[in-house]
Amino acid sequence: MQQLESRTKLGIDDQPGAGGNPATEPQLTDKKAKALKKREARQQQILDGLAQLRTASREVTQSYLSNLESSIDQAASSIRDQDQTAGEKGALKGRTLKQMSAVLDRVSLKTDKGRRKDLKRIEQTVAKLLRLVQQNKGK
Repeated sequence: MQQLESRTKLGIDDQPGAGGNPATEPQLTDKKAKALKKREARQQQILDGLAQLRTASREVTQSYLSNLESSIDQAASSIRDQDQTAGEKGALKGRTLKQMSAVLDRVSLKTDKGRRKDLKRIEQTVAKLLRLVQQNKGK
């Protein structure tokens, strides 16, 4: 009981607005209001940033996919061109074709999971195929 009396004399109470110093109470609510506005502004800034990240991720994904498809088309074109334009001398050798087939057979993808790892495997496979085509041209 004595503790409650001393808290009341000092203007300290567990319930806001009850028994506190009226001169300081508006400042506390002003401070709380400012803090709340600051918090809401930060929250909105974060939400705006996330929206920008979403847009950027879509653009990056589209560019990456376009580049990857271009590499695949380049590999297919190189294989077709080398076989058609060079005749028997520059055609892809049986050994090179077997290597290419083995590279493609070794690719293990789980497309339903949508993993970056699968995109990397596709990219590496296309790079290996292009390397094999280039090596065949040099021979």
